Amino acid sequence: MGEAALGASELVEQVRERANRLAWAPPAHEPLERTLERRRLHDHPGLTYAHRHWALPDHSSETGRGPKAWIRRVVGRFVFYALRHYLQAERDLIGHLVRLNDDLAKRCDELTEAQRELLDELDSRFADAATSQEKLATMLDRGVHRPPGDRGA
Repeated sequence: MGEAALGASELVEQVRERANRLAWAPPAHEPLERTLERRRLHDHPGLTYAHRHWALPDHSSETGRGPKAWIRRVVGRFVFYALRHYLQAERDLIGHLVRLNDDLAKRCDELTEAQRELLDELDSRFADAATSQEKLATMLDRGVHRPPGDRGA
């Protein structure tokens, strides 16, 4: 029985020595991973191109002199006159699609900014939690290593 008590006290001493050798370290906090910083989608060159080139012509732009030019102008006017309703509907559709793309690009930019702000907030909260844990662990560590009978200040 004395031998078992001695084994237990040796074990407790070994654990205390090991605990004294191991230094507590706060949990490491790496900032949350961000995707590559990219420019705003609203400034994308494809969207700029769509704004500049979405309108379809509404008349023939043939110029020149002579019988060939005259025939081209007449045929061009006839074709544009015959297709004017279709071309107007197509122009309206493309205009709506460009505006829709604008709205989607704007919303994507807003969501990207909101995600960046959330990641910054989470980084801040994780850093605060790590600091809190470090303070608590230090306080608890000091309480554990007090001599027996010492109630602290």
